[in-house]
Amino acid sequence: WSKLLDKQARVNLVEDVKSLVRDYVRRVSRVNRHPKFTIESLGEMTDSIIARNSTLQKMNDQDALNLCIKLYLIKLFDKIIH
Repeated sequence: WSKLLDKQARVNLVEDVKSLVRDYVRRVSRVNRHPKFTIESLGEMTDSIIARNSTLQKMNDQDALNLCIKLYLIKLFDKIIH
């Protein structure tokens, strides 16, 4: 999803996406202290994160971006649970 040739720009973009995901998880955690994590809820969260950011909506290869966000969500939730 990130086809930037400049390595630093690519690293910055990935970090920006991770930051958006972390902010989203913080908001969700405040509202719902014990959310249920299912494949469907991960998909809904990912869709919500992308829908809230017009830049993410314009990114190429939405499937790869979607997968990247889902994997990062799983990593964050794993840290929260354990």
